Amino acid sequence: MRDNLKNSFEAEAGAKSSFRDFALKAYESIDGDKKENIAVFMQGVSSEEQLRDPRSGELSPLFRNVNLTVSAREIWGISSNELNSARLLTQVIGNMRGYSEGLCQLGPMGTITKKRRITPHIFYIDTHEMLYPGKTVLEQLVFATAAALRFFADAERQAKMLRLLENVGMGYIALSSISDLYDTEKILLELLIASESGSRLIVCDFTAYTFSQAEIAIMANIANRIRYLGKTAVIAAMQPKLIGMVCDNTLFICRGEPIFCGSVEELNKYADKVAFILRDSNPQVLARMLSCLLPGWRIKVSGENLYLYNYTDKQLKIEDFYSLLAENRLTPESVRVNPGRVENSFEELMERYDIQRKTV
Repeated sequence: MRDNLKNSFEAEAGAKSSFRDFALKAYESIDGDKKENIAVFMQGVSSEEQLRDPRSGELSPLFRNVNLTVSAREIWGISSNELNSARLLTQVIGNMRGYSEGLCQLGPMGTITKKRRITPHIFYIDTHEMLYPGKTVLEQLVFATAAALRFFADAERQAKMLRLLENVGMGYIALSSISDLYDTEKILLELLIASESGSRLIVCDFTAYTFSQAEIAIMANIANRIRYLGKTAVIAAMQPKLIGMVCDNTLFICRGEPIFCGSVEELNKYADKVAFILRDSNPQVLARMLSCLLPGWRIKVSGENLYLYNYTDKQLKIEDFYSLLAENRLTPESVRVNPGRVENSFEELMERYDIQRKTV
């Protein structure tokens, strides 16, 4: 029996080794110019940590079989229905955690054998407590981005950093003490410092934070700065709006499985079925009438808002929709065309995933 166990362990180790070799060959086969542009390459990566499914009681990796290629000047958003899946994946990318199988290649650094060690080309952010509480925002930014052993910045550098704060929308807190900032404002300052650092890859775990609309707009400005400087960022977040406003691409994990990996634009085209958003003081009455006029559509009421989901093969133009309302004497207080929302898309992806699991 001991021999059988030994053989099974050796077979499993051999399988992992052969898969790793296969993944490494796939990476090596990438064209040289394209490879130079790759910041993160993951193939078939699964976590060591496991999570128990509350419905089946089965243990499964927090994420499994993740394939991801992140290029320079890209901002990626990682999200999941389970917070720890997104958090752990950023820790693997940041080289703070190991993984059970697959290959994670960190661009020019290659495959890192010593895990749980942050490499110099990675700037990792997962807490708001990385700053000096006694400094002002401007002092902290100047100090953190100054050349080594330069403790006193000249007036020209201070003016440059002040302009940077103003350009990204943080000028209003430039002279505020770090200790007076909200936690989310501290995170934004850390992200700005990361953009000005010597690190080429910025890895962020923002899963524990909720940012306001204004703060997300500031983050989007910093993301533009990161792109301009030729750097890359991978951000784990549980706010779909943040991913929609800040990121170029997204990876979404549901119950450990990657169910979407691609551009935010593709995500909304593929998964967001909300065509129109209406507002009315009697939403339930309006919803009943519209459900008769729009067969194959689904209408969701939230407060005074109605979300109209088009599950048919035919697209309804806004002018045709207005005609439909006028013909039936329906006068909602407002009508908006949905531009595409990541929140809708994630909800739709999870619904489809659950339906597929039930039919298997």
